[in-house]
Amino acid sequence: MGILRTDRVSGLGGANAIKGSVFFGNGHSAGSANGNDYLITERSDNFTFGTGDITIEGWFFCPRLSSSTNYQALVGDTIYSGTGGFTFYIEDGQLNFWKGTNASSVVSGGTIVQNEWTHLAYTRESGSNKIFVNGSLVGTASDSTDYTDTVLTIGTNKVTQTSGSDAGQYSFSGFASNVRVLKGRALYTAAFTPPVGELQVIDNTVLLCCQSPGNVLQEATGVILTAPRINNSAGAQASHFTPNSPVGFSTTTDVGTQFGSTFDGVTTFDSQAYMVVPGGNTRERNRGVGLYAGGTTPSTDPTAQIASILIQSLGNSTDFGDLSVARYPGGTGASSTRGIWAGGATPTRLNTIDFVTIANSANAIDFGDTQNVVGASAGVSNSTRMVNAGGDNPSPTLASVNVMDLIIIATAGNGSDFGDLSVARATHGAAASPTRGLFAGGWTAVPAYTPSDTIDFITIASASNATDFGNLTSARRSVSGGSNQTRAIFMGGLTGSNPSPTKTNTIDFVTIASTGDATDFGDLTATVRDSGNTMSNSIRACKAAGYNSPATVNSIDMVTIATTGNAVDFGDTVVPVFSPTGLSDSHGGLS
Repeated sequence: MGILRTDRVSGLGGANAIKGSVFFGNGHSAGSANGNDYLITERSDNFTFGTGDITIEGWFFCPRLSSSTNYQALVGDTIYSGTGGFTFYIEDGQLNFWKGTNASSVVSGGTIVQNEWTHLAYTRESGSNKIFVNGSLVGTASDSTDYTDTVLTIGTNKVTQTSGSDAGQYSFSGFASNVRVLKGRALYTAAFTPPVGELQVIDNTVLLCCQSPGNVLQEATGVILTAPRINNSAGAQASHFTPNSPVGFSTTTDVGTQFGSTFDGVTTFDSQAYMVVPGGNTRERNRGVGLYAGGTTPSTDPTAQIASILIQSLGNSTDFGDLSVARYPGGTGASSTRGIWAGGATPTRLNTIDFVTIANSANAIDFGDTQNVVGASAGVSNSTRMVNAGGDNPSPTLASVNVMDLIIIATAGNGSDFGDLSVARATHGAAASPTRGLFAGGWTAVPAYTPSDTIDFITIASASNATDFGNLTSARRSVSGGSNQTRAIFMGGLTGSNPSPTKTNTIDFVTIASTGDATDFGDLTATVRDSGNTMSNSIRACKAAGYNSPATVNSIDMVTIATTGNAVDFGDTVVPVFSPTGLSDSHGGLS
């Protein structure tokens, strides 16, 4: 392997580049209120904002700001003449926000410079409405209108159906980039420094678009966009954008700061002297592969099956291969290339660690052994380390354990001691960011299998005992965990002790960086019990199958992690299976 050098390599397209935008070329003129170029979302309750908090932001390049262009709508949700919508718009060079189709002004102010990239934002927090130009607070007003529409538009405010043309009204002329909308969160409440990097999906994001230089319909949370072409117009067009760049704005090439870890043109390296930076677009991790393995079939026989899904594409799972031993496995972890299952039961407890290369369908290979023979453990991981925690050990009598194993994902071998959980437990849920791992719920004692509401956390890079994080909304066992990089969710389980536990469809969430108790997220599509991690990427968490007495089910549930709400159906497992355990190449623990 070559030597890793810390030098910054010069070249265009560096770390601060925001490379994608959308060009809207047919805004209305003084003689016509209609324009042809806009983007429109699918209908979704995610766009019904009610009286809650809101954030709308984006970068905009405005070549037409004279009075002859009058109103130019940037983002709106007044679709088909609805009365419960709003419009974030420009009027004669001034930023505005209005409500309803009768254009009742809520807040206005500021001056937008023509032919210059400008960051524009609107927020509502507890009825306080604010607008910002390049981070400066330029207007504030009180209003708590109930917004009930279910569609968002970008580049227009209202789509009116006339002779089937669906032309947009008060349309925008210019470029838009990194348009982001948050529901239930006011991101900016005072003057701020505008972002200079590509915006990311954060908590409460319901829309993030206009980021690709080649795909006008690309959207980061999974929302389906349409770009109508009306009256032979070209329609909205994908383009380029880099703010605050030494070489300025370009519509023809990617540009950026004059340093970073990306390259423009032909560059040759001596691979024996330098470590070559990997290629590829990190955004592709949002379209990762999810794998689930093991569990028991309706006949209660353990299975070795590994199956796969594409997390960004709704559909049924497909066969991937087999574990080395048929079992309902314990903890899971993964890097972007390798997936690991540790421990498990046949029902005899095991110390087996299996691994697969996620990109290649094949049977699992022996990796090594855990320190103890355990079943029903739970695992967290970042890009290099997995920590397998807790579980149950039947010797000499069945009991939960608090031991944690450290596994180095890239190097086959046995687990080593990491530390101890604060509470010995089994059938708990686990989730991670790149720095922290969380363990939640589980059972702590037999014969009652007493459920716990405790959430522990560890710093994955530092071997030590777990620390108290907070509590679930209810004590439960057989919990499924998953995460993006900022938020952890814990799904389903059993409340109450034996002999009369109750299945639950509860979904909880926490913000990983901030200790505290969990908050209600929504409900699963069915009340099922099922331990083991979900299959997650930065947008979605998918939970495979489960047990809904007296039947084992084959459904896969899905939630959008950044947006609270009930789960929806994703597809079906290859066969009905109880207690499979999932992983992915794009979970929240990967940076």
